[in-house]
Amino acid sequence: MDQKYSKSGQYSQKRAIFFNNSGILCLLLVFFAIFSFSGCATKGLVTEEYDADFYRVPKLLPDILDEDPAFIVYGDTQADWRISQKFLRKENWLTWKMAIFPFYELCWLGNGAVGIFNRLRCVPDYGSDSRRMMRDAILKEWKTSPIDFILNTGDICAYDGSRPQHWALFLRENRQERSLLDEVPYLPTAGNHDRVNNLKYGRQNYQAVFDYPLFYYVESPNMGLFVVDSNVMIDWKGEIEDDEQDRLFAEWFVSGDPDCPGWLEDELKSCDKPFKVVSMHHCPVSFGHHWTDWISDSNGRNLSEKRKALLDLFAETGVQVVFSGHDHIYQRNVLESGDRPEGDIHFIVSSGGGVPLRDLTSIKEMGIIGEFYSNEGIEVMSESHFKAFHYCIVQVDSAEMQIRTYTVPQSSPEEPALLDEVVIPNPHRN
Repeated sequence: MDQKYSKSGQYSQKRAIFFNNSGILCLLLVFFAIFSFSGCATKGLVTEEYDADFYRVPKLLPDILDEDPAFIVYGDTQADWRISQKFLRKENWLTWKMAIFPFYELCWLGNGAVGIFNRLRCVPDYGSDSRRMMRDAILKEWKTSPIDFILNTGDICAYDGSRPQHWALFLRENRQERSLLDEVPYLPTAGNHDRVNNLKYGRQNYQAVFDYPLFYYVESPNMGLFVVDSNVMIDWKGEIEDDEQDRLFAEWFVSGDPDCPGWLEDELKSCDKPFKVVSMHHCPVSFGHHWTDWISDSNGRNLSEKRKALLDLFAETGVQVVFSGHDHIYQRNVLESGDRPEGDIHFIVSSGGGVPLRDLTSIKEMGIIGEFYSNEGIEVMSESHFKAFHYCIVQVDSAEMQIRTYTVPQSSPEEPALLDEVVIPNPHRN
């Protein structure tokens, strides 16, 4: 009996020594992180932290194109956090590696310690492999296909557009490591992580990096492309007062006053192109994670009414395609046309540009969302719904608009595979 107690005591002592050493190792990892990285990612202005040669992305595309284009659409290229992706996800607790516990514990605790430290420093530290994979796939497409420009659907900088270091991460990966931003005309759409509602830093940084306003129009012989800032409606951080939000919606989207229309209202009604395409970060109809954005009071006032006015405008003015991001998956949702000569409206969510992907909505929840839309008078169907890193290629000519979506498998990124396809005929030829 004494011998058994003695062995138990030795075992407990060894366990205590191991866990004490684990604590010491965690502290060493934290100190290593402190000395390995320089400072925190503080809020500020890009113009004060870096030279213009580094941060200014050249505008390589005219606003009026002589020929109809072929272009790439993708979005959500921001970074993420090791603490949430490597430490807190349940998949990392239910791994076979736990069978070799406590040895796996060292790596597990190390990810937690470094991840917490970087989160406190506001330094995104996860997703570089998938971002670079998508960047290289798109750059290869540019070099091997007749592509005229890239349209990014938003959430472009690392995580927070009010922090210059987060823009620097995007610029280093896409300008210094590869010359994508200097070779390919790059059209931005403002996303919530780009923080353009933050007037002190975020908007100034966005406008310092890109030579584009938040609302702009690009036209070709058969297409009008309208890029808008949906942060006016979905105010993620509550940075715009409700009255000002209403005023901005009337100024830039729909006023309801024929004598003083909103910018988008006026542009769409005066556009006579057979194909009309809108790019906005927040999709008006989604079956993904962010489908509740338009019914959340924290994002703004009367959002359901604003969405209805926006969808009515799209239907009345002949918009066929709305590109968006935000949900970190691929979706193509179709608003049925009825007797509309331009056909259905395709709401394409392209948000698998490198950010960690989200899980797909269950069939049961999709039914609940569809019923909610129907009760709101929105007859929308989910046609495609995939969890995949991807990009879209849009080709426009006088006969039709073709949209093909390609997934980029992590196991073989050099071999993109067709994920979805839609062909929209020219309604003016019917």
